[in-house]
Amino acid sequence: MTKIILEVKKRSSKAESTCITNVFVYGTLKTGHMLNGHMRHGDYFSLSGLASISKAKGLGLYVPVKGATCSFPAIYKDGEAGKINGELYKILNEKDGLELLDLVEGVPDLYTREIVEVNIKGKKVNAYTYIANFNPMEWGMALGETFVPLKTRRRR
Repeated sequence: MTKIILEVKKRSSKAESTCITNVFVYGTLKTGHMLNGHMRHGDYFSLSGLASISKAKGLGLYVPVKGATCSFPAIYKDGEAGKINGELYKILNEKDGLELLDLVEGVPDLYTREIVEVNIKGKKVNAYTYIANFNPMEWGMALGETFVPLKTRRRR
């Protein structure tokens, strides 16, 4: 498994023209999850591989727990920092692909698309990811590492 470290990078006013060629997904867009069909659109994206974010200051993955008011995860900037597992995709068609993902992710109401710096085997590349515009703790979510839908979690 390839280990990837993400750090938030300040977004320039010309974010669309920065030639970002990757997107990091961590929830319902990952392989095997309900919205992954959007990522398998061969004209828009190509899977690069498994990725993870080491503890990055101020970035944490929040996942729904029993009683949560939502069924999807969120990366939150002002939360606790924690490891985040996900996938990195190469963007093949930036305009149409990102337009589709922005729609799926509810930009600008639920999420914002932000540029992050990815470190993969010592090489740094820029990637987009989606950061929550809401406080996931207020929605009944808890810090986690990997999103597993509630319906598929093992009962204890």
